[in-house]
Parts: sequence; C-alpha cells; structure tokens
Amino acid sequence: MYQNETIRVDKPEHVPRNPRQLQSALNTWAKIFNQKLFHPPIPEPQVVVHKLRITTLGRFLPEQARSLLIINRKRLERPLYELLISVLHQMVHAQQWAHGLENGQSPYWYHSIGFRKEMARLGIQCNAKGQAMGLEPESVFIDLLRKHGVGFQDMEPCLKAQGRINLEEYSVKGESNLRKWSCGCTNIRAAVRVRAVCLKCGVTFSLQD
Repeated sequence: MYQNETIRVDKPEHVPRNPRQLQSALNTWAKIFNQKLFHPPIPEPQVVVHKLRITTLGRFLPEQARSLLIINRKRLERPLYELLISVLHQMVHAQQWAHGLENGQSPYWYHSIGFRKEMARLGIQCNAKGQAMGLEPESVFIDLLRKHGVGFQDMEPCLKAQGRINLEEYSVKGESNLRKWSCGCTNIRAAVRVRAVCLKCGVTFSLQD
C-alpha cells in the first residue's frame, strides 16, 4: 500500500519545517513503520506535533482505537532520521502497551530490557533511560529509510564503513530558553529579566547574549 510513497530528504533543510506539513509526513512514516516493522501491527498510529518540555523528544499516549504519538514541537530542528527515531521510539511503547505486559511489569515502566531489545532489533541502541545512543548500519530501520530516499548527511562515511554509529556525535541539541547573565565573577542563566547585584563583587548582573 505504501510501496510507491517516497519521501526524499538528503539535507536537514529539506525537512518540512511547517509543523502541519511535518506532522503529515511523520504520519505517513508511522504507517510505513507499522506495516513493515511491527508484526502484529500496533493500533492505528497517529502522530501529533505538540509542545512538550524542551528536554522531551516525544511521548506516547494510549487510546482505545489508536496509538497517539506526540513529537515535541520545540525539537523540530533535528534531521529527519532523528525525528523518525523518536516516532519509532513511541511506536515501541505502543507495541508494548497493545500486546501485553512484559514479565508482569507495568507498561508505564517505559525503558525496560524488553523495550531496549525491541529497539535493538530495529537497529537502534538505547540506554536505560531510553535515549538513542547508536545506530547499526545493517538494520531494518536504516534499510527502510534508504529505500525511501532519506539521507544521513555527515554520517554517510560511517555507514559505508559498516561501523556502529554513535548518535551523540551527530545529535542536534535543543535550544535553551535560558539567557546568560554575568557580573564578571559569576555567570547565571534565567528565563526572565535579572535585576540583581552580586554579593561577592558588588557588580550588577548584565545580559551576555
């Protein structure tokens, strides 16, 4: 059904930055993933781009007839492959929720050994916090993205060398809402205007960036 759908992205700037357009593209990918990577499939996945905490990439919310996959609107600056890792991450949560508890554990205990094994089966290595730490070049995830024309920018040499990719070296960090203030001897960060005098040097804090 989705074999003729091609999403070609060779550079990060080619990813749709309009949240509505990106949401549509991610929903297409969620359908492709559900058909190709999950057996049995999860309940109908629906991706929603919505604001979450800056440190949160995504979230899964279970519903009766569908799997609600939330992608953080504040973190859309990432390359497409990173956004798709987040979508797949939430889909594995949905899979665990839909197809039974794991070893008697609550599905809310999110990043269990079983969760990490399933992500590893797809080619994504995660730590105990569920953070994607590495990609396996010979994996169903990489193969599927390549078949649909997704590029991996500066990771290509490592992919060609068949080495495990350390995602920490390539990840795009989220922008903080905190601004830097300094008195000369001390630096602080705050989300609001600072009106304070340093008790150590007696200098008023001023905005640095």
